[in-house]
Formats: sequence, C-alpha cells, structure tokens
Amino acid sequence: METNFAAYICVGIWHFYLVTKDKGFLENITQFWEKTMEFVTSMQTDSGDILWALNEKGSKLDDSLITGCSSIYKSLECF
Repeated sequence: METNFAAYICVGIWHFYLVTKDKGFLENITQFWEKTMEFVTSMQTDSGDILWALNEKGSKLDDSLITGCSSIYKSLECF
C-alpha cells in the first residue's frame, strides 16, 4: 500500500463532502478515513519524511518520495 495513494482517497472523501454537504456519508465513512490517515502518519520517520509504501509482506519500505511527501503534506492540510 502506498502512502500517497491512501492520502488521495481521503482528499477525495473530503472533496465529496464539501460539494454535497452529505453529513451522513461523512459520518458513515469517518472510521475508514481516520484509519487511512493513521496509516499515512504512522509511516512518518524521525526526520519528518513519510515512507513511500509497505511491501507485499506488510513491512515498511526504507524509501521516501519527495513528490509523495509533498502530496501527502497538501492532503493533510485538508484536515
């Protein structure tokens, strides 16, 4: 699972809410996006970067993408 893709999903959820004002949708999906953002933020290193992904065994890859971190940073601004 890639961290920047997970963050994009949360931005899409927030955008949908802003457009529709559908509080019921937001309430129903809150647990999903909270867990998704917990995953993303759990991948942050002591240096502040966010690791790119988990491998097929669920272990953190020891690599960060500048563009991925930038996208995640902007995604976090939504919340």
